[in-house]
Amino acid sequence: MDNDWVMQKRIIAFRVFDESHTAQNIFRLLKIIFKEFHIQNKIFEIGFDNAASNTASIPMLQDLCNPYFGGKLFHQRCACHILNLCVQAGLQILSVYIKPIRDSINYIWRQNKLQKLWLKYCSQNGMRPIKFSRDISTRWNSTYKLLNESVVYKELLVSFITYNVPSISLQLKHCDICIKILELLRVFNDATNALSGIYYPTTHLFLIQSVNIAGAFSECELDVQLSECVAAMKKKWLQYYKEIPNIYLLASCFDPRFKLECLQDYLTHYYKSLDLEVDILSYCNSIKALLYELYDEYLKIYGPSLNMPVSQHQPTSDSTGTSSTFKLKGLGDRLFSQRAKKLRTSSSSSSGSISELDRYLETSHEFLEDSEFSIQVWWKDHEQIFPILSIIAKQILGTPVSTVAVEQEFSAGGNILEPRRSVMCPQTLEAQACLDDWTKAKYRQQEIEAEIVNDFFEDDQTTGTEGSD
Repeated sequence: MDNDWVMQKRIIAFRVFDESHTAQNIFRLLKIIFKEFHIQNKIFEIGFDNAASNTASIPMLQDLCNPYFGGKLFHQRCACHILNLCVQAGLQILSVYIKPIRDSINYIWRQNKLQKLWLKYCSQNGMRPIKFSRDISTRWNSTYKLLNESVVYKELLVSFITYNVPSISLQLKHCDICIKILELLRVFNDATNALSGIYYPTTHLFLIQSVNIAGAFSECELDVQLSECVAAMKKKWLQYYKEIPNIYLLASCFDPRFKLECLQDYLTHYYKSLDLEVDILSYCNSIKALLYELYDEYLKIYGPSLNMPVSQHQPTSDSTGTSSTFKLKGLGDRLFSQRAKKLRTSSSSSSGSISELDRYLETSHEFLEDSEFSIQVWWKDHEQIFPILSIIAKQILGTPVSTVAVEQEFSAGGNILEPRRSVMCPQTLEAQACLDDWTKAKYRQQEIEAEIVNDFFEDDQTTGTEGSD
């Protein structure tokens, strides 16, 4: 995030990595790049996928970079990878319900004559002719898209297959079950799309999406047909998010609509939906203490240059949070909507004894509707009021939740290095990748298309992960 609170993304290195992907080799290559660009002391956070070798390289990278806050926020796993692992775990169980629809549509597209009959059949029955999307088993978003399209045509599709392809047993009950599956997948699809953004902060959105997912688990596990699937997805989810990473909880505190009070509400619903007993008050107090600890550290570093007194501050009272309206999609969104009363700005004590953090937490603010609210603009407008907090907010909110942007560049590199250009030297490939990315950045064209986000995670089931080690 730059000085104008605008999210930026640039490729500065695109190196050939032809050694085995051990922790030592990963560290060695990153060390070379960091020192080449003199950024080893400027790195706030590193995001990896969930491969065990990546995780094993973190202690070495932490020693090299000596990050802020003792490295407590240094390493994050890509949230979209974890979402993908959860869905894949569930789809393996649900395949028995999805298979009749998948087989029916695949059969139609293998027969040109049948394709024409299907399109004509749609028109004759007053429906728009449609060519259903292809379902690729390793890409769950293609399954989601297929189900999303097919359930609208369920009666038509069942009658057409029954008459023209009697060898496939497709019944309305299969479609009805897939409607339930679709609603479960929709929560993960919405979360993936929300958390894979490049041009807006995503760290403060993670808790909301997590509550949406936990709420979906709680609701769907009561369904006999979905219970086994939900159990598998929930087990995978808890491998990574039984405790939500601190950086996401801190980011929620830096959303002025959220703060600490709303954090407690969300964590209560999150763990209740997951059927876990957690001392929420103690949990929130630990996050509150961490927030004050973080503030004090930044005050020591930046306070003197801002002519601010450097002192230790202890949380003395519960803070008041505010919110604005979210579109109603999941449990997390509904919670936010329930708290969506517009509050007039109230002035708090301005005595010299109260800290900047206390003033922020104890002040209520008035907000526009969610569609008009920009957390970046809010902090830019309040930068002079909260100078230390704005520095922290810029770093935490500027941290991406996913590595989708990186995965996208790996894919782009493969497109550049095609058979006709197979002799391209590594330096030329790197220059081309950087040039393409920086050119797109100039015109803000780096955003990935939502429908192909999950394509980059198709290998998750075949690579070693920490969760499976």
